[in-house]
Amino acid sequence: MVKIVFYSAQTGEHGFIPCIKDQMIDEFDYYFINDKHKDAVEGKGWKYMDISNDFLDFPNEKRQRIPKTIPKLFFPEADYTVYVDPRYYISKDFYKLCLEIIQEDKPDWMVPPHDTRFSFQEEVKDAIVRKKFPIDQINKIMKDLKEVDFYNTLCGWQIRKNSDKNHELGKKWFELIDKYYDIDVRDQLLLPAAVPKDYVSLNHSYKELENLTYLYNV
Repeated sequence: MVKIVFYSAQTGEHGFIPCIKDQMIDEFDYYFINDKHKDAVEGKGWKYMDISNDFLDFPNEKRQRIPKTIPKLFFPEADYTVYVDPRYYISKDFYKLCLEIIQEDKPDWMVPPHDTRFSFQEEVKDAIVRKKFPIDQINKIMKDLKEVDFYNTLCGWQIRKNSDKNHELGKKWFELIDKYYDIDVRDQLLLPAAVPKDYVSLNHSYKELENLTYLYNV
């Protein structure tokens, strides 16, 4: 039987941990990785994984990206992992959709394409203008990654085979995050430098997530 882990992760006091017990499907194991978050109480459906004493050399923004980018580090026995950012109340229909994608598409690495930004330049502009990233960080990324076959994504939802190959790709992704950012992180800007475009599945829209969830603004 295929072992599928559905998980989210939050470090620091930001974010929230929703109750999922009325929406869960039997085919998934559900984990929330956190560092003693105030919402990590029993009875919500999650199995909690406490990392409050781990990865302390990194700021919280980077610590949260470790499970996001390298799930096999936390779930070595899983066959597939499904990651969603900790911003949503999720319906049972969304869990069923993720299961359907795994069973029918069998993706190596599924991540939705961005629905409003379609180039490296647009992603860089958004990081500078809207997210206020330091220009020196962005300039270094632009210089070093100018030959990368870039693709725009929304990394808040990912479905991955829990393979050794994906483990190495995920480690490379986090190494780039750690190299180019100080505190704030824009992980989708560096994903194409770690995971080749022809390897990822971009055939599911982020709207599929948004249509089956309720966004909690935190």
